[in-house]
Amino acid sequence: LGKRNAVFLFMDTPCGYDYYKYFSSDFVALGGNVLAKFPNKPEGKDFSKIIESIKLLKPDIIVTAQFGLPLAVFIRELRNAGINTQILCNYEAED
Repeated sequence: LGKRNAVFLFMDTPCGYDYYKYFSSDFVALGGNVLAKFPNKPEGKDFSKIIESIKLLKPDIIVTAQFGLPLAVFIRELRNAGINTQILCNYEAED
């Protein structure tokens, strides 16, 4: 993707920390910079404080390990705040 400066938003759970740990280590190994990490509650409903920080950091990419409604809320709040930075998300499907 050619992105070098990332922020990471992930669930404050063992799964979320694993997403952050493995993705960020590979990202840094490939020459990227992690500007900040934002663990948050899995049922997150308000991301305004995180979005304020993201706006100040001006990352090239936002990497998120959120699922379902919290992911949709985060993206909506991000776009409503005028942040149009590319977002890299995970996808989860149940069998």
